[in-house]
Amino acid sequence: SVTFRVHAPRADSVFVKGIEELDRTAMMRGPQGVWSVTVGPLPPELYSYVFEVDGADVVDRHNRDLKSWFFLESLVEIPGDPPLIHEQQAVPHGSVTHHLYYSQSAGHERGVYVYTPPGYDRDREEAYPTLFLLHGFGDDEGAWPGVGRANLIADNLLDRGQIVPMVIVMPYGHPEPLESRFTDDYRRRNEDGMVRDVMEDLLPFIEKRYNVSSDGVNRAVAGLSMGGGQSIRIGLGNLDSFAWIGAFSAAAPVENLDETLGSLTKDIEQTNEDIELLWIACGRDDYLIDRNEIFRSWLDEHGIVNTYRLTDGAHTWFVWREYLAQFLQSIFR
Repeated sequence: SVTFRVHAPRADSVFVKGIEELDRTAMMRGPQGVWSVTVGPLPPELYSYVFEVDGADVVDRHNRDLKSWFFLESLVEIPGDPPLIHEQQAVPHGSVTHHLYYSQSAGHERGVYVYTPPGYDRDREEAYPTLFLLHGFGDDEGAWPGVGRANLIADNLLDRGQIVPMVIVMPYGHPEPLESRFTDDYRRRNEDGMVRDVMEDLLPFIEKRYNVSSDGVNRAVAGLSMGGGQSIRIGLGNLDSFAWIGAFSAAAPVENLDETLGSLTKDIEQTNEDIELLWIACGRDDYLIDRNEIFRSWLDEHGIVNTYRLTDGAHTWFVWREYLAQFLQSIFR
């Protein structure tokens, strides 16, 4: 269980909300204006929440763990026994480095986090495989190492011997200015820009600074929601550069597929030979489920081999952390 407390001596009503297993829960006023409520028991997970104080959402000022979205939410972790795959455990840990690089295609500097596995050797004879891991619409490059716990998931799976050592590249997914995100063509322009940035700017930046393979069979791209749509576009449009593609609750393409992805159908045998893995997963309660079903049906209709996972869950980090763990165990094999 979790006890929430907030000091709001002048408030008339206070609620805690955001935790998926709970409704908006009223808190009780106590001495010195401290409102509190105990909830649970809750299943082990990493939860986000906010306080609603007289109708205004506020983060927990005494909790430094935050989820940065278009708005902020506080985080609280219920540990598992045994620990969940994304929990910090006593295993060898890799390193996470934040870079700024100038993107010629975007016309400005952009941020990217890079995970290197424990024992990373920049002089190793065999170059490391690389996963480009993309975030959702409301996030930035800090989402996957922060809330997604991508580095901890990789550490834990490596310690178990369930994945190969790899470099994970987590870039910022908005080459277009965010202030234009409400325009009708933002998604198309931003996706086009992301393809150019990854292929023309980010790939050379990473290859210059890290001991990574330049062979497409040793390179993967995956993402969630918006990043899942971008991954489909980047991967299927550049199969010589990305042989492994993952789409988690993706904003999958559904319009004019015969036109936008028609090049894949010209030689189905060659397309399927080039794709090592096209891995698509979505929750039954996800608002993007219809897009994923349409996209999967188009692939099946044209004989393009794919792996489709329909799971429990909605459009949340609960499923995306698990999808990442499953995808990591499937690539570079």
